[in-house]
Amino acid sequence: MTNLIVERGVTDPSATFDQMAERIRHNADQGFGGAVVIQPPAQGGPVVAFMLLDETQDPVQFWTLVQSKAAAAIAELGDAQVDPFGQRRR
Repeated sequence: MTNLIVERGVTDPSATFDQMAERIRHNADQGFGGAVVIQPPAQGGPVVAFMLLDETQDPVQFWTLVQSKAAAAIAELGDAQVDPFGQRRR
């Protein structure tokens, strides 16, 4: 798996998709196993972008990875909403 490093606060969300398209083209002969770009709205959490290089092209592995990355992003958002005293910010 290769993660696409995306800077927070990118002003052009389409740039993330362009970067992934270039990465897919560049690695086309490496056993493409799937790619994901999730670009939430501003202040909506981290961008999730990765490409899976997998000769077996296992769909279960791909969707499990998508699920775990999404769960991590949701957890990060939840952690950001809790103050130092364990109370949820409003």
